[in-house]
Amino acid sequence: MDKEKQPGIQIETIALLENHFKRAPMINLEENFRNEITYVHEVSWSEDKQKTAVYLKCKMDGFFDEKKQIEIEVLFVGVFAIDPNSENMDLIYFSNNHAPAIIFPYIRHQINQDFIQSALPGFILPPMNVLAMIQESQKKDESVSLEKKN
Repeated sequence: MDKEKQPGIQIETIALLENHFKRAPMINLEENFRNEITYVHEVSWSEDKQKTAVYLKCKMDGFFDEKKQIEIEVLFVGVFAIDPNSENMDLIYFSNNHAPAIIFPYIRHQINQDFIQSALPGFILPPMNVLAMIQESQKKDESVSLEKKN
């Protein structure tokens, strides 16, 4: 890959596939809040390997005073393709290293909107290294998977 050039990857779409939000009817916002967040990253390919669908799922459980009060699960897909006029970066490398970071802001926005629409103060996921979190979860053999499907 020539680092002086753009990656040569096109974004065809980024779409919300699933959105689950559940909250307790009465939440005391004065209580201590903590959350547990996990990510799942999966990749599938077109037959000719010129397109990829990258799935990024975020699951968040919110606890107020150690009681689970909020459950969120959001799944987005990004469809990316090689730009035949400026092919540069390997699509496999892109799918595993860059695509999750491109999809992440959509997840952040959706979770914030879910909080606001459920009469809670907005909650913005902080900037984070999604790739590092996925890799760390894989090392711990948690629920995060990274697979290539044909």
